[in-house]
Amino acid sequence: MDIKLAKIDKAQISFFGVMDPFFMLERIVLPEYFAYAAAIPGTGDEEDFPVGLLVGSLSEDTVYVNWLYVAEGYRGEGIGEMLLVEVIEGAKKAGIDFVTACFDARQDRDEICLHEELYFKERDFSEWIPLADEWETGVSLIQKRGGKADDKIDLEAFSAFSADAQNEILSECLTSPEGLRLIPYSTDHIDPDICIYAAYKGKTAYVLFAGSENTVYPLFLSDTEEKVKDALLITAAAAIKKKYGPNTRIVMQKEEDPIYTYPAWMFDAKDRIDRWGYMLA
Repeated sequence: MDIKLAKIDKAQISFFGVMDPFFMLERIVLPEYFAYAAAIPGTGDEEDFPVGLLVGSLSEDTVYVNWLYVAEGYRGEGIGEMLLVEVIEGAKKAGIDFVTACFDARQDRDEICLHEELYFKERDFSEWIPLADEWETGVSLIQKRGGKADDKIDLEAFSAFSADAQNEILSECLTSPEGLRLIPYSTDHIDPDICIYAAYKGKTAYVLFAGSENTVYPLFLSDTEEKVKDALLITAAAAIKKKYGPNTRIVMQKEEDPIYTYPAWMFDAKDRIDRWGYMLA
C-alpha cells in the first residue's frame, strides 16, 4: 500500500477531523505542538485519503506523542509504525533525548483506540511517568464563576491595538516573573480577538489565549488583583463565545510548581482529566 506522510498545518485541521474525536489536532495552534498525517495518495483529481494521525509536542528534552490514531480497516498495516518512526527519528536528529507516549482518562478513549497502552509497551515504551493533569471547562462556567466585571476597570481586546503594540505587550508578558516559564509566543499563535488588556489604578494586566474552532487555550494571566483577573477572564469568555460559540472548550494544564496565577475556581475537580505517560526505553 502506497502511503505518504506529511506535516499538518492549521488550515488542514478539519480535513483530518474524523481521526481526531478529542480535538487533539487543534493544539497545533500552540507553537510547541505538531502533527503528522498518513494518507493514501489520490489519483487524478481525487484528494488524498487520510488513514493515520499523530499529534505530538516538544519540551527541551522530550518529544511527547499525545495522540496516535489509525483508521479502522487500515490497522495492522504498519501505518502507526511509520508515523511513530517519523517522530522518533526526528527527535534523534534534533538531539532530543526522550520520547514519551501520553495517555489520559478522557471518556471512551480506550474504546476508540483499543489496547493503546499495550501497543506502545510492545514498542519499548516501558517507563511509566506522571504528567501534568488537564482541565476542560467551558466559557459559560468562566462567566458564571467570575461574576460581574468591575466597571472601573478599563478593558480592551488586543485586536484594537496595532501589531507593534501587541508585540510590545507580549514582550512585557514574557519578561514578567509569571511569563518566564512560557515558550515565547508570537502574534501568529495568540488570537488577538480573545486576548484582553486591562488598566486599573495606573497598572496594566493581560490574559492571552490561543484559539481554534472548538477549543481555546489560556497562555498567560498577569499576577494581579483578583477582581482584575476576574474581569479579564469574564471579558475574554464573552469574546470567545462570540467568536467560537457557546460550546467552546477551554483546556488548561496545571504544573506542580508554577508561578501560579489562574484562579483556583477554574480548576474544578469535575473538569479534571488525569494524564500519564510511558517513556521509550
